[in-house]
Amino acid sequence: MKFLKRPQLILVLSAFVTVFCRCSLFPGTPVTLSLADGNSIECLEFFENDPNWSNLYNSSYTYDCSITCPDGSLASIKAMRLPNGSFTTYVEGEIVELELALLQEQYCALPTTATEPATEAPAPPLSAGESQVTSIPFLTGKITACDYKAGFINFERADADQEYSRENLQVALNQQTVDCGVPNNNLDVLSCDLPAGVRFPINVQVQVAQVQVNDFSFDGAFCGYKDPGSADGNSTDENGGSGGVPACDPHLDPNCSVDCSNPANVDLCH
Repeated sequence: MKFLKRPQLILVLSAFVTVFCRCSLFPGTPVTLSLADGNSIECLEFFENDPNWSNLYNSSYTYDCSITCPDGSLASIKAMRLPNGSFTTYVEGEIVELELALLQEQYCALPTTATEPATEAPAPPLSAGESQVTSIPFLTGKITACDYKAGFINFERADADQEYSRENLQVALNQQTVDCGVPNNNLDVLSCDLPAGVRFPINVQVQVAQVQVNDFSFDGAFCGYKDPGSADGNSTDENGGSGGVPACDPHLDPNCSVDCSNPANVDLCH
C-alpha cells in the first residue's frame, strides 16, 4: 500500500524505462488513430520524456504513423504529436483533430505533372527559289498528265516502291497546299488537284515528313490552260513565246488555232 501512495515515483520510474526502451528495444504500442474526416491511420505510440529530467510535464506521447498518398505510395510520419495536448495519450474511439488530406500535403511528395509534347505545326512551304532539297526526291519533275478544266495534274514518281503516307506528304503549287494521292492502279504517278484559278507557270514543292525533297517549275504545257492576260488565248512566257496551249483541241475543233512551232504543242499538231 505504501507503494501506491507514491504515484509520482511510479511515473518517474515508468518514464525512465519508457525513454530507455524508446531508444533501443521497445517497438511502440500499435494504435489506430481515428481522424476528424472519417479516415483512420495505423501508428505506433511512444512515450517521450523531457531529456533534462527537470519537468515530467514536458513529457508527451508521440506517434510514428504510415499514410497512403494520392498516388498509392506510402509516407512515414515520425514522432507526431496529437493536437489535443502535449501529455495526451490516445484512447481508442477518440477523434483526433487531424485530416488525412492535410497530412498528405505535409508528408507526401508533390506529384509530377506530365507535360505533353507540343504538337508541331506543319512546316509552311518555302518561297520559290528559297528551298533547299535535302533528301531523296519524291518526284522526277516530269508531268505525265495535266487537265486545267478537269482540275488535276499527274507527276511521275521517282520511285514507285518508296513508302509514304498522305499525312506526311505535302505538295504546294505556287505556295498553295493541294490534295494529292497515288492511284491504286498506277503507283508510278502522284495525282494532285489544281487549285481553282491557278496560273502557269507553277512552282512545285514537295515535302516528306517536313523535309523538302522537290522544288521545280512547270510551264503548263499540254494542260489546256488559257492565260487570262493573253489576247490570243495562249499563255505567254517571259520570252514572248507560248508557254502553254490553247484551251481548245484541234483534233476536236477544226477552228482551234495552235502554234505548231512551239515544242509544247507537238502532240496537238500531229
